[in-house]
Amino acid sequence: METIENCDVCVAGGTPAGITAAVRVAREGGRVILVSAYRHLGGVLSNGLSCWDTMYDGYRAPIQEEWLEKIRTHYRKTYGEDTEDYRTSQSGPFGGGRYKGAYTWEPHIAERMFEELVAAENRIRVVREYLPDAVERAGREILSVLFHSLAEGTPMRVSARVFIDATYESDIAALAGVPYRVGREGRSEFNEIYAGKIWVKRSGNEANFSHGSDEALQWPRAARRGDLNLLRGGEPRRRSFPRARERAMMRYKPPIFASA
Repeated sequence: METIENCDVCVAGGTPAGITAAVRVAREGGRVILVSAYRHLGGVLSNGLSCWDTMYDGYRAPIQEEWLEKIRTHYRKTYGEDTEDYRTSQSGPFGGGRYKGAYTWEPHIAERMFEELVAAENRIRVVREYLPDAVERAGREILSVLFHSLAEGTPMRVSARVFIDATYESDIAALAGVPYRVGREGRSEFNEIYAGKIWVKRSGNEANFSHGSDEALQWPRAARRGDLNLLRGGEPRRRSFPRARERAMMRYKPPIFASA
């Protein structure tokens, strides 16, 4: 069994979130091991979801902006601004918002840009095709995580000062026995303006759009005015419960794309 003890942070998941976390830690001077379950880095953005699939049009994180700009630059330099290829890369499912580029890309280009971000940081070690098996804890603190190889590698135990679970299914959290809940919280619970359901289109008059009260209409109105940096997309709805918590879960079933 290989034992790794000389890292400050272990990031589980070669997802966009995992890559962003690893790069940020490395740039702050930390030693990072990034453990990916797959050979290809980038998660869903390099393995099927070939567009910037979001209705939020505000800034998120500097490294995300850096990645988008790398894709933008690639298509501009490769094809030229006056080409159909470049114009296609500028389109997206929700039309033009603040992000005037990098709405659409080829999976292998997305992966290449993620690889370049990671390769530029000499404090990051990437381990591919490993999944977490078990967690060693001391009270509330995780001391180490045991990973097994999906290929032909030997088992690996990683000790670190900090563990970041950037897997899509919260593998580390589940192994550590972290409590969880199903569904989303209501807006009032943590005073989050993006919590609950927010429909940004309506059908019919506003009395039919929700319960008819001004309070129930406050957040859909804010979304339509642009106060929440949300792009207007999706199907019109007649009723909404914008403040409510619920037990429903988001279904995600991304398509599979092949890219040379």
